[in-house]
Amino acid sequence: MHGRDRPPWLKPIIATSHAFVVNPDDSNGRLLIRSIVDHYPSIKPIAVDGDGIQPLDFDRIFAESRDSGELPHLFDELIALAEKIIQSGEIESLTALSALKYLIRTLEENRNGSYLAVSQSISLAAYFKNLLDVYLEKIPGIAEHREAYARTVRQAEQELQKTKQEIRDKISEEVRERLPKLGRLAEIAEQIDVLLPPASLPAPSPATDETDIGDQ
Repeated sequence: MHGRDRPPWLKPIIATSHAFVVNPDDSNGRLLIRSIVDHYPSIKPIAVDGDGIQPLDFDRIFAESRDSGELPHLFDELIALAEKIIQSGEIESLTALSALKYLIRTLEENRNGSYLAVSQSISLAAYFKNLLDVYLEKIPGIAEHREAYARTVRQAEQELQKTKQEIRDKISEEVRERLPKLGRLAEIAEQIDVLLPPASLPAPSPATDETDIGDQ
């Protein structure tokens, strides 16, 4: 406990207690009892900074920012566009169709997930954008959907960055409200990156068969 936070009655009681522990004779015993009696009317529970303060709930902060922004809508758009590409009937590759279905299930599963789940889902969606560009760019029937998908991925990436900054601001605000004496901590919170960056996925390698992705 910092010296400024110690009540005035604490120091003499600690001193006489220590003296009695070191040399437990009658004299030190009487001094300890006298110190307690003299200061007894002033003795109260010590309020330590942080008592009753709720800890930061990072998942709650992210969920609030996620749901108040465009991320859920953009996830729905990506799912709908992937479904349109499948339903176009233009893709003959079973591997490509399976990959798109895998993407759809992943986006549906993680749409309302944690920061890590959402950010990695967007990274996966961006990876599939590259995949569509490499393997399906010459299929005219899905060109419009492919372009819309790429545009939506960029919007999702931008929205994630916006959400990330909003989370930083909320964390800083909550730190200031809950620990007003520790303003320096709020400054540090603004400087550090409290969120994990999305992991990068390997770029797809062009297939020898432009209409197929590994089908035998």
